[in-house]
Amino acid sequence: MARPLDKRVRDLLIKYDINPKEACWDCHGSWVIYHKYCEIIAIKEGITFDPPDIIEASAKDQTVVICVIGRIGQHMQWSFGEAAPYNLKGAKGFPYAMAEKRAKDRVILKLAGIHGLVYSEEEADDFKSGPSKAKDKPTLKEKVIQVTSEPKTPIDLRQSWGKLKSIGLSEKGTKTLWQKALEAAGATSKDQINHNNFPLLEKFIQAKVTENQKHWDKNGEAK
Repeated sequence: MARPLDKRVRDLLIKYDINPKEACWDCHGSWVIYHKYCEIIAIKEGITFDPPDIIEASAKDQTVVICVIGRIGQHMQWSFGEAAPYNLKGAKGFPYAMAEKRAKDRVILKLAGIHGLVYSEEEADDFKSGPSKAKDKPTLKEKVIQVTSEPKTPIDLRQSWGKLKSIGLSEKGTKTLWQKALEAAGATSKDQINHNNFPLLEKFIQAKVTENQKHWDKNGEAK
């Protein structure tokens, strides 16, 4: 039996005359919302966006990473949008547009207070097929491939945390940067880091480690 849609998500959608059954579906235990309904929520909530910060961009390599900031009045949220060959299965040739959609949708759901309760269809290729095409049970062949291809060793994040500590930030500053590293990997906690998004977390941390010390204020807090 599918896990029921969180009441906070349902109430927000109904508030804006959006039918939850049309806007969302359960994808193997994760509730997903179509991108077009994220845009409707943004308009209804009065969300505005700052110009994006381009972190990485290569049309040739089909790799784009941007940071988007959204606002409702004085309330602000930000998120990364990543597009690369490994996660552009359904949108090859449009890395900029896909990175923008992913970043904006996350910001919209965060500002609306429902991110984590529901995810945008743009956040994972597995979501793109929609409810009618999603498979509830993998075939025997798929199970064998999954078992034989999965890494056998768990991810140890102690080394990643140690890299952040080496920067010399205060405890608060290190924790703040750690949360940003998790966000860069599309996670909200270390439990959501896996072998697929771990490289994004490591890439973010390494970039911060190699930055000039002038990027940090005298109190050791991230600017």
